[in-house]
Amino acid sequence: MTNIQLIERHKKFEHKISNSIYESLEQLNNAISDRGQKLATTNILGVTFQKNLTPQNNMKMALYYTKWCAIIEDLLLEYEDYDKDTVKVIIDYYLKSNLMKEMSQFGLGWYYDIKFKKSKATLYSVSYGGDTNWDNWLYENGGNVNHMKENGMQSIFRACKEHINRGGTINLKSLSKGFGIDLFKYMHIDKNGLAHLHIIKDAPINFITINNKAMSLQEYMQSDYAFSPENQPQFCVDVSHPRNYAYSTYNNWSKKFLGGEVYISKKEIDEVSIKYNDYGYFSDSFIFKWLESQRQQVGQKAISSRVSPIKDQEVIASHIFWDIEPYRPALKEEMIKSEKCYYFKFDKKEYYELIYYYFKIYAEQKFKIDFKKSYDSIIKANITYLNRYLDELKGEQEVFESLQHDTIEYEEFKEREIQYKDNAQAIDFYRAFKASLEGISTDDMSPKIQLALSFIDWDTEQIDKDWSLQNIYNSKNAGEQNLLPNLYKCICNLAAQRGK
Repeated sequence: MTNIQLIERHKKFEHKISNSIYESLEQLNNAISDRGQKLATTNILGVTFQKNLTPQNNMKMALYYTKWCAIIEDLLLEYEDYDKDTVKVIIDYYLKSNLMKEMSQFGLGWYYDIKFKKSKATLYSVSYGGDTNWDNWLYENGGNVNHMKENGMQSIFRACKEHINRGGTINLKSLSKGFGIDLFKYMHIDKNGLAHLHIIKDAPINFITINNKAMSLQEYMQSDYAFSPENQPQFCVDVSHPRNYAYSTYNNWSKKFLGGEVYISKKEIDEVSIKYNDYGYFSDSFIFKWLESQRQQVGQKAISSRVSPIKDQEVIASHIFWDIEPYRPALKEEMIKSEKCYYFKFDKKEYYELIYYYFKIYAEQKFKIDFKKSYDSIIKANITYLNRYLDELKGEQEVFESLQHDTIEYEEFKEREIQYKDNAQAIDFYRAFKASLEGISTDDMSPKIQLALSFIDWDTEQIDKDWSLQNIYNSKNAGEQNLLPNLYKCICNLAAQRGK
C-alpha cells in the first residue's frame, strides 16, 4: 500500500492525555506518514509491529492509530465533566491495561461488555442498615495472600456474584437505582408492623476505597496500591448495566474476567503442601493446577436470572458508606443533602399511601393518564367480585350447617367438614381484603410520603408492566401480613399500566 496520508488526529489530544500515550500516537503517526521514519520499537501500547515498512504493516499501523484516536475521542467526550488528571488515568487504563476486560476491540471498532464508570445515582434500599461480613469473607477467600490488584478486583466480583445468587456465606448491601423496584419487589411489613426504606441522594457508584481514599475502579487498576486487608479495601459497584442490559453479556464478561488466569500465590501453594502433602506425593505444579481449577469453578457460576441484578438496577456495596439520618417531620425537601442516607419507617396506613401515590404519579408522568379513574374502576370491580364470591361461600356454609350428621354418610360428612373449615378461612381472608380496599384513603398525600417521593427522577424511573406476585421477593421476615399489601401493589400497577 502506498502513502497512507493520515490527518494528524492525535494533535488535538495534547495536554488532554498522558505524555506516554501522546508520544506513542506521535510515534505511530510518524511511522505511517510519508516521512520515511521507522519505529524505534516494535511494541506500542501492547501491540507488536514489524519495523519494516511493508504495505501490510502500514495497514496495521493505520488501523490501530485510527481506532485508538477514536477511542480517546469517545472517552474525552464521555468524561468531559471530570477533572483532567482523572481522565488521563482512565484513558491510560483502557488503552494500556483493560485488566477488567470490560472493553473488547475488533478491527476499527470496539464495544464494552460492561462499563464500571464512576458516577452518581440516587439509591434505594429496604435494608441498607446493618453489618456486612466483607472483611471476613475476603480474608477467608485468599485476600490475606493474594495482593495483586487484578486478583483483588476478581475477589470483589466473586463476592458480588455469590451475594446475587443467594445461598452463599457473603453478606453485602443491595441497593437499587429504581424506587419502584424496591417498593414493589422488596419492601414489606416487618413483625413490628413497619415497612423500611433508605434513600441516598446522588450517591457515588463504581468506586473502591483503599485506606479510606476513594477512586474509580480504573484509577485503582492503574495505581500502586496493593489489594490487601491491611489497606482496608471497600467497594460500591453497579452490576446492572451490561451491554444491551442482557444477562448473557454480563455472564460472558464475568466468565472472561473471573474464569481466565487466576493468581495463585506461593504462600497458598506452601499451605496446601503442608496440609495435604506430608509425603511429597504432589508437585507444586499439581497443587497450582488444583487451586486454579477451584478458583475457576467459582468464577464460572452465572448470575441468577430469578432475582435479576439487571432488572433490579442493583448496586452492591461492601460497607455502609453514607451516614443515616432518620426521617423527622421538620425535614423538608430543600434540606436534603447529596451523599447522605435518609431513613423512612412507614406504618401500614402510610405504606398503602406510599404505594398508591407512587403509582399515581408514575402513571401521570409516564403515560399522561387519569390514574384515579383507572384505579377507581379496578377497585370497584374487585369489591363487586369479592361481594359475589363471599355470598357464594356463605351460601355453602349455610348448606353445611343445615345438614344433620345422621342424614349422610360419615365419610361425606368429614369431607364437607374440611370444606367448611376451608370456606371459613377463605371468608375471613376475602372479608379482610375487601375491608382493606374500602379503607384506603386517597384524599391527601402526607408530607412524609411527599418527601419520600421527591427523590425520584420520574424521567428515568422505569417499572415492569407485567409485574405480579411472582416477582415479589418473599423475605423470611415478611410473613402473611404482607399478602394484602402485595395484592394492592399489583392492583396499583395494573391501574398505572391500563391507560397506556
